[in-house]
Amino acid sequence: MKISTTLFTSLFVFLLSFSNVSIFAAEVKGNNVRYVNARWEEGKEKKVSFTKQSNNNQWEEHNQWNDRRYLWEQINHDEWSVYLKMGVDKAQIDLFKQKIIFERNGVKEVADIFDKKD
Repeated sequence: MKISTTLFTSLFVFLLSFSNVSIFAAEVKGNNVRYVNARWEEGKEKKVSFTKQSNNNQWEEHNQWNDRRYLWEQINHDEWSVYLKMGVDKAQIDLFKQKIIFERNGVKEVADIFDKKD
C-alpha cells in the first residue's frame, strides 16, 4: 500500500501534537540561555532577572522594577547551568532544577525560575 506524502505528513504532525517533544524549538540550557526570570521566597523583592549581554560574558541582574542592580561575570557553563561571579559573591543559574542559587557574604539564597529564553 502506497501512502501519499501529504497524508504521511499530516499523520506525523497529528501524532506529534500528543508528544511532549518539540522539534521546532530548542530547549533552553546552559549553553544557549540568554534570559531568566525568577521569584524569591517570601519576605524579599518579588522577582529577580538576569539578562546576558551580547558579545561578552557579562550578565545584568535586575530587580522587580527592572532596575539594573549588578553586573555579573560568567565564569563557566555546562549543559544545565551557568556559573556567575561578582567579587566574592557567586550565583548559579540551574536550568535543570529551575533555580537561581546565590551565595552572598557566605549566605545562600534561592529563587525559583519561572521564565527563561534563549
